[in-house]
Amino acid sequence: MSKRPIIPDADSAQSLIREHVEMGVAVRMAVLEALARRLPNS
Repeated sequence: MSKRPIIPDADSAQSLIREHVEMGVAVRMAVLEALARRLPNS
């Protein structure tokens, strides 16, 4: 039998997964805002 990898708790304060998700959301929001500012006003 193969061992299953240990996955950190996504709700823990030390979780890298949670930090990466939060940073990803912030980056996507910033990109969308920058793109929206370049659109002509309707």
